[in-house]
Amino acid sequence: MISYSRKRIFKLILIQAMISSFRFSHGNIFLFCTVLAVSFFLTVGCVKNSTRNELNDKKRNSSSVSTDIHTSRNSLDWHGTYHGVVPCADCDGIETVLTLNPDHTFELSSTYLGKGRDAVGTRGTFGWNTDGNTITLSGIANGPNQYFVGENKILQLDMSGQRITGSLSDRYVLQKQ
Repeated sequence: MISYSRKRIFKLILIQAMISSFRFSHGNIFLFCTVLAVSFFLTVGCVKNSTRNELNDKKRNSSSVSTDIHTSRNSLDWHGTYHGVVPCADCDGIETVLTLNPDHTFELSSTYLGKGRDAVGTRGTFGWNTDGNTITLSGIANGPNQYFVGENKILQLDMSGQRITGSLSDRYVLQKQ
């Protein structure tokens, strides 16, 4: 449906008034045809510009929505097994294997290197934060349970959910197998 603006309605009324004021004699026919042609092109031009502006608005709105929806959760192939050795205060490191399943379940295995102990395993579910870039493992109370999900890697976060900084920060990365 075409909506008429005040400007367009005014143009149409003005054109109609001009047409009705002409007397159809030989001298006015040329002027009448000129006014009719000009009014036609003005009306068509307004409709095309209006349609073009509406299409541009739709493109602008759809592109802003589509750029906002790309997250680790919906754009990356995040499910799979991740492996790494993270630093340990009283051992040679903690060999960590984390498997993320598409149904939002996980398996976490931690082996304290140099301690002679068996691997400690945990299973449970995980959830995503509202930004869609960080997961939280449920059921882990005494250790880090949040990971930032990146392309073919996850970064273990500190107990507050912040990225670990400092000289050892690159060792808190688990690579996808």
